[in-house]
Amino acid sequence: MILFGILLVVFVIGTVFLKSLDNERSKNHDIRREEAVKNISSALQDYANKHNGMYPADLSELQKFFPDRYLPTYFGEIYYRYKRIDNNHYCLYSNLETRKDVFFASEKESGFGSTDCSPN
Repeated sequence: MILFGILLVVFVIGTVFLKSLDNERSKNHDIRREEAVKNISSALQDYANKHNGMYPADLSELQKFFPDRYLPTYFGEIYYRYKRIDNNHYCLYSNLETRKDVFFASEKESGFGSTDCSPN
């Protein structure tokens, strides 16, 4: 009976420890996604400055235009979504693991909000 109690305590402590590691990992993923959205947004601004204020049709154009600049290697739909609303406006966002809203950037602002790039 004592052995069962000890095993139960070890199991509970291990479960709590693993859960806290998972939460930290999710927070770190979100921080990296926020930084990546800001970096992509900065690259979009630089691109527009060199193209008469026009934003690219899709993010693959950024990779061609800025081959040496740090940009996430995977722009896929899972992590980053980009919409050019028109030649002079865009919406870029990333889903987060620890929040229900997204982290967004547009030509005007960035922050936590919705997929149409409006703040909460």
